[in-house]
Amino acid sequence: MERRNYIRSLKASGLQEHALYDWKFENAADSASIQMAKRYVENWKEARENNLGLLLWGDVGTGKSFTAACIANALLEAGVPVLMTNFSKILNQMGGM
Repeated sequence: MERRNYIRSLKASGLQEHALYDWKFENAADSASIQMAKRYVENWKEARENNLGLLLWGDVGTGKSFTAACIANALLEAGVPVLMTNFSKILNQMGGM
């Protein structure tokens, strides 16, 4: 119960849009990018220790945000704090400074 509440609080602070809660690997079609994202999560400890990131790029509508949300949800479920945002939100926040 305590762990579930902890994960719930991580999601509440880390996923800025409620729709992202459903963007998970189990809801994804199998593709090369999804397989790569799963491997990233599986190797998270090593990636973090070695400061290895993951860059997603492509045209609009190719699934970058969905893939990122799948990663975020998997890490959150593992108890890893995550903040998922997007570039336009960052720009808007910077514009207000």
